[in-house]
Amino acid sequence: MREDLPDKDAKPDTVAIIESFKRPQNIELLARLYLKIPFISKVIISNNNRLIRIRDWVSHSDPRLFVYDQPMDRACHFRFELARREKSPYFIFNDDDIFLSPGQISRLLSALHLDPSRLHGVQGQIYSETHDSLIHRDSYVFGVEKEADIINRIYACDFEHIRGFFCLIDMLSTNHKFIYWYKSFWDDMVLSFTGKSKPMTHDVGYVLNCPTSSQAGIAEWRREGFFENRNRLFHRLRTLKSF
Repeated sequence: MREDLPDKDAKPDTVAIIESFKRPQNIELLARLYLKIPFISKVIISNNNRLIRIRDWVSHSDPRLFVYDQPMDRACHFRFELARREKSPYFIFNDDDIFLSPGQISRLLSALHLDPSRLHGVQGQIYSETHDSLIHRDSYVFGVEKEADIINRIYACDFEHIRGFFCLIDMLSTNHKFIYWYKSFWDDMVLSFTGKSKPMTHDVGYVLNCPTSSQAGIAEWRREGFFENRNRLFHRLRTLKSF
């Protein structure tokens, strides 16, 4: 199926950041998808698993592609550390288990350009006051144009959201240390609270998921205590900021 992409003269104003940990086989395809998009000025691949050499998996070469092996294991939030070093107005972050086509990514970035005051994505969660939880029958939002409380898996935002992320971390910290700093279950939640308005999910059509996205031992959400920790953090974030 032919996709409509932005004009080739579109301003390249967005940095894409993709992290690798347990799915190195997915990274080159993700990078190639982003490099097809005129909006993208740079693609950064950060391998956060010290036991893997990512260039064994990524052979593609492009002047916009930057590939790094981190010297130590890094948690998911490291992508925002990388982002705040970049002089870019816009960013998009892609988890390593979900694939959007270049046209779908472009639609997401167009939504960001129209409204940079909020975080944009394709999947999210809605908190239920009745269940006092992010996990309930109607929690997950996908395939619709709708506000959500939390965005998952793909995140498009401007640089102000990156600033806001670290401001919230400071507010959440005790004795100058955020207790979950070395964990990987929380960064999407903090980022979702950084906008002037609630995050927005968008209907971009069918999305391809990696078969390991729900596999125990690989998927982070299958870890014991994942949902309980997220619920506790969500309540803390609500005391710091409301929309």
